[in-house]
Amino acid sequence: MAVTLVSASLEVGTSLWVPDGSMDPTVDGPLAAGMVLLHGPIARALVATFLIALAISAARTGLLPRWVLVGSVVLALVNLALLPSIFFGMNAAEFYAANGWGAVASIGAINVIWLAILGGSLLVPRRR
Repeated sequence: MAVTLVSASLEVGTSLWVPDGSMDPTVDGPLAAGMVLLHGPIARALVATFLIALAISAARTGLLPRWVLVGSVVLALVNLALLPSIFFGMNAAEFYAANGWGAVASIGAINVIWLAILGGSLLVPRRR
């Protein structure tokens, strides 16, 4: 939550700095690079850490099905594969850019879908 709030505040900073709307807060302004870092590689590292911790707890406790372990590890590896996107610039039209449609938008959607599936799996009673 802190990463989301800080990155949003960095984005709003440009709007407050230039209130006429002539600058795009996602790529322009003095704080845009920090916002891109928080939405991109830092968010990927945090999500991967969460997914690995989830996989470890699923393996130890047995409360979640085995597919949660496998799916979480696979998705954590995909998130970790997107960490080097910081070295590929800030052109949002490119897949592997730090704020690109692959390294931020697509994997973000996949992460949300995975978390929704996990939430649904917690609601379904498990057979023993």
